[in-house]
Amino acid sequence: MVNIKDSITNNFVIALGYFDSVHIGHRSIISKTISESVRLKSIPAIITFDDNFLITINRNEKMIYTLSERIKIFNSLGIDNVIVISSNNGDLSSSPESFLKNLTDKYLVRGFVCGPDFRFGMSRQGDVSFIDGYSRAHGISLSVVDYVLYNSNEKVSSASIRGLITNGDLYTANLLLDSPFTMTGHVELGRQNGRLIGFPTANLTVDSNKIVPAQGVYSTFSIINNIRFNSITNIGSKPTYDCYESTIESHLIGFSGNLYDTTLTIGFNRFLRTIKKFDSPDKLKEQLEKDKSEALND
Repeated sequence: MVNIKDSITNNFVIALGYFDSVHIGHRSIISKTISESVRLKSIPAIITFDDNFLITINRNEKMIYTLSERIKIFNSLGIDNVIVISSNNGDLSSSPESFLKNLTDKYLVRGFVCGPDFRFGMSRQGDVSFIDGYSRAHGISLSVVDYVLYNSNEKVSSASIRGLITNGDLYTANLLLDSPFTMTGHVELGRQNGRLIGFPTANLTVDSNKIVPAQGVYSTFSIINNIRFNSITNIGSKPTYDCYESTIESHLIGFSGNLYDTTLTIGFNRFLRTIKKFDSPDKLKEQLEKDKSEALND
């Protein structure tokens, strides 16, 4: 285990989980962790896993948020102490007792908080019942936070949010995430076709294991150097220019300057339209002007 912000001389209340999407259910656990830390005069902390976790457990899924993105969200929600479990040092294959003992040996744990479906240790043998027994034996408080439901009876889950994102329903995904889905990456030099019609774009490269929304044009916002711009983002091909390579390109409305070789964050508001081939670049420009007007209203 690696602790991002080590402070082992203090008491901790630790939220247990992966928290890969930090959705509204995860945020309920985080909120309870903070309130319990106040009650127990301790410091709130959270467990998460590194970027190789899904690959290591043979889940053919993309990350909703990378580790660095998750840490920023945790920090924004009031959790500064993040314990990152490595996929390579045996923590995933340890027994449930060893997993918890490693935590309590390293940190002065006053309390655990988790959801009812948290599983851990070798072959996911550890569960809430095991944590309860271990906690009682070691004088540790345990709080189990119930599921958060939507559509009356559906459990909010990262799996459902993955489905929404890959289908392009960012509006609903954002409701379950409690904030716009974002992607952070490196701006690389593109073909610069947009510049010729007055719509220069930033060509974004993201982690290959990061989930990407369905192909289409989206109303977005883009953040560069902590400054936020309304934007429109094209995910997929550019058939008007006979370019069928899938890329992520964002036009920052009102921005002037060079974005090449910078770090850019794109936040998704909603799906605008499908990608289509226009008769000419001028016809594409007419449509982009309409897209721009819609994005400015978000």
